[in-house]
Amino acid sequence: MKGTRHNGRSGKDGVYNPLHNDRRFDPEHSEHIDNERVRQNIYWDCYQGYTTMADRGKEDNFSFNQIEMAYYVDHYSDYVINQNKRHEKARHPDRCKGVEDVLKNKKTCPEESIYQLGTIDEHASVETLVLVFDEFKKEFDERFGSNVHIIDWSLHMDEATPHIHERHVFDATNRYGEIEPKQEAALEELGFELPNPEKKRSKTNNRKVVFDSACRTMFLDICKRHGLEIDEEPSYGGRQYLEKQDYIRMKQKEEIAVQQEMLNQQRDKVNANHLELARQSKHVRANEKVIQSQKEKIEQQEKEFKENFISNSDRILSQGELIEEQREELKQLTLRIEDVETLLDEVSSEAYDKAVDKVAEETMRATRKDDIRLAEDSKRWIQSPERKASRKEKEYAINRLDGLIKKIEYAMEKAVVRVVRQLKQPEKKKAVVEEIKKEVKPSIREKLALNVAKIQREEAERKQLNKGRSHSSDLEL
Repeated sequence: MKGTRHNGRSGKDGVYNPLHNDRRFDPEHSEHIDNERVRQNIYWDCYQGYTTMADRGKEDNFSFNQIEMAYYVDHYSDYVINQNKRHEKARHPDRCKGVEDVLKNKKTCPEESIYQLGTIDEHASVETLVLVFDEFKKEFDERFGSNVHIIDWSLHMDEATPHIHERHVFDATNRYGEIEPKQEAALEELGFELPNPEKKRSKTNNRKVVFDSACRTMFLDICKRHGLEIDEEPSYGGRQYLEKQDYIRMKQKEEIAVQQEMLNQQRDKVNANHLELARQSKHVRANEKVIQSQKEKIEQQEKEFKENFISNSDRILSQGELIEEQREELKQLTLRIEDVETLLDEVSSEAYDKAVDKVAEETMRATRKDDIRLAEDSKRWIQSPERKASRKEKEYAINRLDGLIKKIEYAMEKAVVRVVRQLKQPEKKKAVVEEIKKEVKPSIREKLALNVAKIQREEAERKQLNKGRSHSSDLEL
């Protein structure tokens, strides 16, 4: 965990204004401040002690600006007055300053420090932060209080991470016996030496560097006493010189850099997606060509099925004509049977019905078997792994074939029923039976046997003929 103690006096907009610390402004439009939690902040100064937002509006409640001005007036007025006299005596009235000028000068104004335990992602509790700072302040006052004075501090609970702003001033007794706000002289009185005594005092070789290091060590030791594991190495530049606006701008730049990196990653993903889409589009176009080819094949097959269906319908009609011819032949044969009227009635009627049913049934079976087999073969052909059509196209073709099979069955049955119904009409049947009786001779059994044999022979020839036609159709497909 990071233990932060950053120091500074001024930034791009001049010396730091404690107005930010005690929230003596309207924070409603400050994006980094939660206006609902402002009331949780705690404030302290060397005159009023602890105060909160609940004390605002009271007649004797003073701002940090007023407190710091009062402190400078109380402690440094004598120095300012006497120094002005010396300037006038030296005929340099232009160098005369007021107490407020000393308060606003970046060399003599209060120095501000920020104390924070952790970051926005992980930080110690507020209670721990307050305990650590309270111990630090007590030890700070004991060790450095003679020359470094804490004027005010504020605990901010209304920002992303709890932290404390503390402002202090360095002073020392000058050669005239006056208390003068002077950092280097104050640290020299406290016994701090230059980091490199052999070299002249400079921006990097001064007692303030040693003082800050001592304060940081003291701060880390107190953190350890409270069980906190703090990074030993100081982190510079995290909040350069404590200027709030500078800090906000820096955080915004960091956020912008993170967002820019995220945008770059998103842009890379989008480019990768574009490449993948282009590849998939190329693949889809190739599939569309295959689908179109399969569609054309299916349409051709459907056309062939329709032609075969028409051919089969013609064949059904041909079978009906054959039945009609057999009926005529049977009529001629039955006309020759004239003996035994009663037997002729029974035998002729029964023989006629059986002949019609038999021929119709065999015709339906033969034609339906051939046609359905043709459709089933086509279904298997479509379902075979060698066909590259999509599953949707195959299902479409199979459904069309199933519908075609049903239509064939329906057409066959309808044709046979129509033929049988026509042949079995009472007036036709009666006329035929009468003709049979007239044609039948005394040897009814012999004649019937001959006729049955002839009919069976012709039926066998017809089946053989149909089988040959069906085989030819299969070869064509």
